[in-house]
Amino acid sequence: MSSAASLHIIQSSEAEARLREAERWLTARANRGALVVSASRGAADDLARRVAMSRGATAGLHRFSFAQLAARLAAPVLAAQGIAPATLIGSEAVAARATFDARQASRLEEPNQEGLAYFGTVAGTPGFPRALARTLHDLAMAGVEAPALRELPLGGSDLARLLEAFDEQFAAASAIGRAALFTAAREGAAAVARLPLLLLDVPLESAVEFALARQLIAAAPDTLITVRHARRPNRDARSIRRFGPCGAATVTFCRAPASRARAARRCPALLGAR
Repeated sequence: MSSAASLHIIQSSEAEARLREAERWLTARANRGALVVSASRGAADDLARRVAMSRGATAGLHRFSFAQLAARLAAPVLAAQGIAPATLIGSEAVAARATFDARQASRLEEPNQEGLAYFGTVAGTPGFPRALARTLHDLAMAGVEAPALRELPLGGSDLARLLEAFDEQFAAASAIGRAALFTAAREGAAAVARLPLLLLDVPLESAVEFALARQLIAAAPDTLITVRHARRPNRDARSIRRFGPCGAATVTFCRAPASRARAARRCPALLGAR
């Protein structure tokens, strides 16, 4: 990054305040184009329309949800390797196969054992593959690998074994899960370099998502990030610190009007969390 001023973070509990700052920032850069990334494609489109209405016309505003952008950046990288991303149903099928293989292997190695030591009593139930697929997805998104699980008590050893079998099944099918998709997207981040970057209320909840966001910020000449105030202040500070490797950031707090802030504290259910 060229300078510390190239990264700004706008933090506010007011959605309108965040949108106002994002619109001002994007309008000033509309002549040279920008990459607009939001939690949903619709939110990015709405902001681009607001800018277009204020200017009369715009061009070069590339809009994506964060997941869409990851898929777009990863596509050429995966195509070059002959790999395809797996669907949710595909992940559940792979989880079911990995569970079956682990149970069968355990029976062959230890005929007197039921199979998986900790999950043996539930591994054959219909809902187990779906629960396992979700658990392994969360572990992969957090960057947790099998060796780290093996030393854990209770189901750690079983999870490590299932995660290894899960990865082996994906490799055999030339497919990858969501976490590997975000990792591949980092390799393709150069495709959007030199474009100003706006991350509009993007919920970054995992290590691999933060890693991709940092890669995009590092490639962009100018970045604005809007974030909501969390209910716990320490969570806000922790989230902002995770952008530390991108360079020093200027953080601006947009406060709600006093009357509305008091009303929100008294009756949050009526106003809604924004």
